[in-house]
Amino acid sequence: MNLLPIGSIVKLRDNDNRMMIIGFHPENDKGEKRDYVAVVYPMGMMGIESMLFFNNSDIEEVVFQGYLNRQHETLLKLMEDLYEELENNNTKENL
Repeated sequence: MNLLPIGSIVKLRDNDNRMMIIGFHPENDKGEKRDYVAVVYPMGMMGIESMLFFNNSDIEEVVFQGYLNRQHETLLKLMEDLYEELENNNTKENL
């Protein structure tokens, strides 16, 4: 799993704003899942409607990469293991 750390600032395709990543794998009110949730930089959180959901493939440029440490790497590994386990359980249920 390759996700940018919280605090990273990105430029998205078809969006002139810079976005600051504030979370991973959110689900919006329509039940759609994305890689990230972000807010406009530098304004930040201006209410729930200011959040934007997007995927890695929507990123045109990484303007600034957030803080990386062992905890970030551990989180990514845990998320990867969890998604793999969920995928395996879904596959077993469909057999």
